[in-house]
Amino acid sequence: MQNYNEFEDVRTENAMNIQTPAVIIGEAVAATLIAGFVTFFIKKLIGGRPREAGVSVKTAIGDKTTNSPMAVGATVHQSNTYNMVAPSETAQPPDLESSPSPEEVRGYFADLTPYQQLQSRNHHSGIKVHWRLVYETINQGPDPNGNAQIMARSLPSKRHAFGVPVFFWIGLDDHPKFRIVHSGEIFWLDGTIDETGEGSNPIIYVNCTAIKWESQWVQ
Repeated sequence: MQNYNEFEDVRTENAMNIQTPAVIIGEAVAATLIAGFVTFFIKKLIGGRPREAGVSVKTAIGDKTTNSPMAVGATVHQSNTYNMVAPSETAQPPDLESSPSPEEVRGYFADLTPYQQLQSRNHHSGIKVHWRLVYETINQGPDPNGNAQIMARSLPSKRHAFGVPVFFWIGLDDHPKFRIVHSGEIFWLDGTIDETGEGSNPIIYVNCTAIKWESQWVQ
């Protein structure tokens, strides 16, 4: 008797869990209607007023404002920020030696015969130079006009371990640092080549127009 009652309880529970097709369809329709109502409510809440075509969006660049023809919608707001940095007016490119360099001037004479070297002393005359040199000494002077001949050399290189000698005249009143400067300080020489000396390793003579000192020292 007890086993029969347990069987009846199980059958009754299973029957309660079985849903008819009509119930399933009804639940699906209800879920669809609820979802549609929620979607409609969200669109109404977000959409607000209807959009109007042709409303431009202003874009700010620096202190200027421009209109964007691509934007639409009365409630659209677009803000674009561009960091426009103008190039520095004080920025300068790195200082580079002009060509020919002292090494290149001397190299020109290396393959010439002695006669050709003698005839080529003025080959580079008048060429403007901007050379980085090492100060050596005052070779001659000052003369009655306060001028002195300066001996300098190009910076040492693999080909010229002691550099190439460069001579030029300056006015000590115009360049008083030559009265106190020690050998080995570096400077930039602007001027034009006057002539070169004789031989395969000639001295280069320059007409000086400007000098700029560096805060460096070379032995």
